[in-house]
Amino acid sequence: MPIGHGVLRGALISYIHTTRYLNAVIAGGARYDLNGQPCGEVTEEDKSVASELLKRRLAQIKQQNSQQQTTGDDGDDS
Repeated sequence: MPIGHGVLRGALISYIHTTRYLNAVIAGGARYDLNGQPCGEVTEEDKSVASELLKRRLAQIKQQNSQQQTTGDDGDDS
């Protein structure tokens, strides 16, 4: 069963925004193609962008946790 372009694009976008992926980019090293073969190195710009995205994510999480503690909202709507 072939995977559509939109499904693949969505999966890749979701993956590259994970904390695990961002931390791997920040650590640097080789990049790999879809066959698992080295195809370049993570650049300083890549590291900088990943670091900024991760900082924003952590700030959002901290803010959400702070708001939940202030309001007593545990996110459970039941």
